[in-house]
Amino acid sequence: MAIFSAMRDEEKVAEFLIELALKREAMKEHGEWIRDFEDTMVASP
Repeated sequence: MAIFSAMRDEEKVAEFLIELALKREAMKEHGEWIRDFEDTMVASP
């Protein structure tokens, strides 16, 4: 039973890491837009 539980947890971690990598790649592609947005948010009162 412990083996199956560990495998399930490992699968969840793998899915999380893949999703995180995809988000990081998307942010890299749109980094300029994100920086412009963040600069606008900081500048506005």
